[in-house]
Amino acid sequence: MFKINTETGAITMHKGDTGSFLIRGKKATFGAADRAVFTVRDSSGTIVKEQTSALADGAFRVIFLNSDTDGLATGTYKWDVRYAWNPVYDDDNKVIDGYPIYTPRDGMTLEIRPVVGEI
Repeated sequence: MFKINTETGAITMHKGDTGSFLIRGKKATFGAADRAVFTVRDSSGTIVKEQTSALADGAFRVIFLNSDTDGLATGTYKWDVRYAWNPVYDDDNKVIDGYPIYTPRDGMTLEIRPVVGEI
């Protein structure tokens, strides 16, 4: 199962399941170098998934692979997207700054539900 509530941004999925969805930046113009950073954190604030994406026509696709959630505990996580114009990268090619930086929404939920079988 992979469900998204388009009003609240809540994602619900079973542990280890796969899925993807498109996020479209609204009311902004993005250049070829600009980036979107999708981040999921657990309740202690540890990043459990981070995806940096270029934008095509103001949009990017978030992809969940089996390996992204198969090792996570069931429960509720928080996610958001931050946009970086003119991004600055660290030595590991992670976006660490830019101007401007914009976060369009407060953190939303990702619920990982348990499964019986194992793949």
